[in-house]
Amino acid sequence: MPYKTFSILDNKTSLSVNTESSLINSQFAQLQYDGWKLAGKSKPYFIDTEFQKKNGYPNPDDDKSHCGKWITFGCKNVSKHTNNLLTDNPNPVFFKPTKHNCHRLRCSECYTRESYFRSVKIAKRIRYFQQSNEFYESADPLLATHVIVSPRVEIQDTYESIRSKVVKLLQAVGVVGGVLIVHHYRCKDFKYDKNGLHFHCVGYSPRARVRGDEVSKQFKQSNFAIVKNMGKRKSVQKTIQYLLGHCSVNPKYHTITWFGKLSYSKLSNPKATEYDIEELEKIRCCPICQERLVRLEYVGLDRPPTEIGYGKLEEWATATKNPYSSMSRN
Repeated sequence: MPYKTFSILDNKTSLSVNTESSLINSQFAQLQYDGWKLAGKSKPYFIDTEFQKKNGYPNPDDDKSHCGKWITFGCKNVSKHTNNLLTDNPNPVFFKPTKHNCHRLRCSECYTRESYFRSVKIAKRIRYFQQSNEFYESADPLLATHVIVSPRVEIQDTYESIRSKVVKLLQAVGVVGGVLIVHHYRCKDFKYDKNGLHFHCVGYSPRARVRGDEVSKQFKQSNFAIVKNMGKRKSVQKTIQYLLGHCSVNPKYHTITWFGKLSYSKLSNPKATEYDIEELEKIRCCPICQERLVRLEYVGLDRPPTEIGYGKLEEWATATKNPYSSMSRN
């Protein structure tokens, strides 16, 4: 579906002036870029000294980064693993390798996996809004849409101030609420190294449109941003996952924020359903005997497996300690 483009400029500013000034963007020391980095550009997580002492790491000079390292969970309850048609082994050990994830979008090792996990949670909250009174009481059907707001490159302002204006602009043109994902860089020669602060909104608006009369009003009165309505989404989750893959991160500000009728003050997080709990238990339990999985260590002669499978009892030992269990999200 082709998107619509709306420029918000006053009568005193021409497009040619904005285009020329964007070419000398490097001359501006803009406040809104302070501290922001592209997702996946920071080093992997390193355990601090206190965590090391608490969990008994013997050598402080060892590499203490666990991001992306394989952890294997499994079940050695072989006495109940009988009549298994998935393997020739009559009493196999079930094992399930997974990679450790520090859950940080800034981590160069974990950000691709974390962008997927967060996109699932965000999409769930967006769908959850459809159960609210505001969704059903709307005069026109509210549909999920993707809107991009690009403030002018010349703006000299703080990030908080710019974001506040972006939220007001989105609500003025008809977006009742949604999620904002901030991008500070644009792609040039297949690299995201060109300054260009803009915001991606995935939220609800009547019939997945923006109000033309309000856009015209903003066009005459404001000199702030360009708005693009990308239209109705086929997959909200995939759209968000793509956006998080090259978003911006900052230790002081949130990359992902909510506004309008989907803000935390107006819409609570969806509670876990019985189906969610059942699915979580399936992940945590052995598919053969339904016992809880425990951390295993591979003691065989070959390389440790990296895919779910079944093995021999003598190739696996129960881990005495899980060094990742008390690691917190950062």
